[in-house]
Amino acid sequence: MSTRRTLICAIAGALLAAGRAGRAQTPGKVYRIGWLSSGPWAGTQPLEVFNQGMRELGWVEGRHYMIDNRYTEGRSERIAASLARPGGNVTGLGGLGPGGTAKQLELLMEVVPKASRIATLFNPALSFHAAIAAEVEPAARSLGVTLRPIELRSPDDIDAAFATLAREPVDALLIFGQGFLFEHGARVAKLAIEQRLPAIISFQEVARYGVLMSYGASIIDDARRLPYFADRVLKGAKPAELPVEQPRRFYLTINQKTAKVLGLTIPQSMLLRADEVIE
Repeated sequence: MSTRRTLICAIAGALLAAGRAGRAQTPGKVYRIGWLSSGPWAGTQPLEVFNQGMRELGWVEGRHYMIDNRYTEGRSERIAASLARPGGNVTGLGGLGPGGTAKQLELLMEVVPKASRIATLFNPALSFHAAIAAEVEPAARSLGVTLRPIELRSPDDIDAAFATLAREPVDALLIFGQGFLFEHGARVAKLAIEQRLPAIISFQEVARYGVLMSYGASIIDDARRLPYFADRVLKGAKPAELPVEQPRRFYLTINQKTAKVLGLTIPQSMLLRADEVIE
């Protein structure tokens, strides 16, 4: 294995990894930091926030480290073994966390209380989607709704998934988080609106595209926290021994423009709880 240390920072999935951790900072050494995501991003704000955090810790891009873009191409199931001891030289920030998807279902039911059949878009290749499904199924039973799972493995499956939805008698849509949904969020939102499906997802950015609601962590919050992991790894910590952290705050975003198009009235109590309401 090369002695050159490579650090991977993932925002879509929020993980950090390193090829080999050194014992201390090497004077004059320029480290390579990989920016790991599912595919090219349209914007640069998360990376800019990350670089600002690194500067505050004494690391300057171009002087101490270089950024390499790396893409998972939908194979994020290979990144981490567990949250407590990730293994494989991986660490960083986790996703929605235990109970989060069940909470999304509850929020969706507040908006469409008469819903009896809700579709879920999931990727069977992702182990954490299986865990999410196991969590949300009892929540659905307690709410008296039936779930209709529909596979969504890659961006190429989006049109086929919504074609299936068009043939299914479903009342709403619960979208399990996947990194490529950032890049293709506008397309997903457009299709959901065309099929008049109230939908909820983890990503605030996708709600801004037009999905009815989002509930989850903030990518910008993740970008502010990732320098902590990068700093520790570059100073010699073994990334595989740094537990993956769960988000500290979750945000509820409601797209009122979409609600009006769908003919829905968002309860005032929910609007008051929202962190962002898009008018």
